[in-house]
Order: sequence, then structure tokens, then C-alpha cells
Amino acid sequence: MSHTSSPARRCFVHVGLPKTGTTYLQNVLWRSRRQLGEQDLSILPDSHSGAYAVMLAARRRLDPALDVVTSEKVLDDLRQRAATAPTRDVLLSQEQLAACTPDQIGDVRRCFDGFELHIVVTARSLARQIPSAWQERIKSRQTYGYPEFVDAVVAKEPLARSFWRHQGLQAVARRWGAASGPERVHLVVLPSASTDPRRLLAQFCSVVGVSPETLDTSVDRGNPSLGYVQAELLRRVNVALGQRLAQPRAGYAQVAKPYMAHLLRDQSSPPPLLPRRVEGWCRETSERWITWISERGYDVVGDLADLRPSSSSFSDDPLAGLDAQVEEAAVRALASALAQRVDEQRESGEYAARLPAHRRRDV
Repeated sequence: MSHTSSPARRCFVHVGLPKTGTTYLQNVLWRSRRQLGEQDLSILPDSHSGAYAVMLAARRRLDPALDVVTSEKVLDDLRQRAATAPTRDVLLSQEQLAACTPDQIGDVRRCFDGFELHIVVTARSLARQIPSAWQERIKSRQTYGYPEFVDAVVAKEPLARSFWRHQGLQAVARRWGAASGPERVHLVVLPSASTDPRRLLAQFCSVVGVSPETLDTSVDRGNPSLGYVQAELLRRVNVALGQRLAQPRAGYAQVAKPYMAHLLRDQSSPPPLLPRRVEGWCRETSERWITWISERGYDVVGDLADLRPSSSSFSDDPLAGLDAQVEEAAVRALASALAQRVDEQRESGEYAARLPAHRRRDV
């Protein structure tokens, strides 16, 4: 497909925010590469691991002890893929790009020389983002408790520095908008009253100019949040690990995180709520963001009112009964781990090999 005719080629960089349906969107997009190509859009790179490597390269976080490629190689490859893409438009989607500094944003921008740059930011209520961000950090080997994290977010203490780099909607839009111009910043607001991810997909597709009707939506929802009880249980496991599996991107991320998340995802409990004492701060911050966005001239897809927190996001006592529920969840998780281990042994033949010879016929 030729991309030499006008109008100019466009590059859409979807920078997050994290926990705004990004994994679902990416799974649909990667699964629908052929359908996107037919609509003159290429997604770059073509896998989650490739996009993650781009983020690490852009943020200068590639580690020679863990990674076999350099930042220069990853970004050069992205530049070549963009230049030779068989479509007019290209799309890069990686939610942790939200935290890029202006210099790092410049490195990404140079990968798309000759393209008209568009920035896509997906956002939802701050009252929903804070609990989701905490449990996501727990799944990444952190050990601090939820109340401690909430207080650090409100006070903007060092513990919450990463949160604000990723979730500070106003700051993220300002940093990335400086590279594209405010008229090419697209803010997609998640609808607060809908749990159907296809609505978010339709909003996103309206920005990048493709029809969602042709895309393959038979994908996993992606990265569901743990409930408060399960996240707190995992936090206590992280504490108990001590110095074991200390590298979040090595053994923990490759084995412990997916294994524990799988065990705990079979359970369910409500997400953590914000303490009622921070409701005023949360509402004031949200109103300040809404006013600022309204004045910037961004392309808003959705209703800015959905950024306002609902009353149901707050509780007078978020910790009520937590210890007893964590104890019960731990027992259920151990039972699941035991049953899963037996199933794995049966599949591998190890289970039969352990039985006395006279019983192996019954396996």
C-alpha cells in the first residue's frame, strides 16, 4: 500500500496512562494487525515485548545484565520500521511512556521524523487510578501498604514519585503535548458508567481513524486488577521473601508474579477504596485537571465529567476486617497451589513415576 500521496503520514503515540484499559487495547491491536493494515495503519512494534523494549530504551532503563540489546539498537530499529511501514499511518502504544522526561520524549520523537505526531492519552478518575496503581506496584515486588501509599500520593512524597510521573494527567499531557502541539493531543476519557471495553475501543479507534467493527476483540481483558484482599496478601508474601527474588524484572516478573497473580485472580474481592479523609483533596485535584484540560484546546473524546470521583470510591474504614480476609485468602491460595502442582505432575508424568509400581495402572 502506497503512503507517498498526501496528506502527510501520521504517527500516533499512545502513552498511557497505565491502568486505563491499555492492555486490552494493545491485545486487540496486535491481534488485528492485518485488519489495521487494510485501513492504512501499522502498529509498531508488533508485540508487547517489543513495545516494552521501546519504553525501556526511551527511558534509558535497559540493563546489560538482563537485556541483550542496547537503547540505540532498539530506537534505531523503531525508526527503520516506521520509515518502511507499508501504511500511511503508524501507532506506538506503551502505557509506561507516560513517565518519559522531555529529553526522552525527544528521543521518541526523532524515531518518527517526517511524520505528523499525535499523542493519545487514555484517562479515568483519579479515585480509581490510585488503588489500581498501588496493587500494580505490589505485583511488581513492592512492599509498602495501601494507607502508606495513599498518604504519600496526597502529600507527593518520594514514595509516590513514580505514581505522579505515570498518573499526573496534567503533567503527562503537558510534557508530551510540547512535542506535538496541543491541537494534536487526544485525551480519551474512560466512561465511568460502562464496564464494556468495546466502548473504550470505539473511542480509541475514532482517534486513530480505523473502524473497530473489523478488529478481533476475542482477546483476554489483559491486566485485571487484584482485589484489596488479594493484593494485600501478595504484599505480605513480598515482605516474607526478604532478599529472595529481589530483581523485579528477573525471577519475580518471570515466575513469581504470573504464578501468584494466576492463583489470586481466581479469587475475588472488592478493590481498595480511598479513605474518606482524602475525598476533598481528590475532588479538588480532579476539578483542577478538568479546568486545565478544557482551556488547552485538546481533542477530548468522551466526557470530562467522568474524571470526577464518585461517592462510592471512598470509605470511612477501608481496612475493616482485612486481616481475617487475608488469612482466608492465603489458605485458599495454598490449596489451589497444591492442586495445581498435582495437575502439573500428572501432565509431565512425574506424578505416576512417584507412585509404587502396583498403583501406576490407576493413574
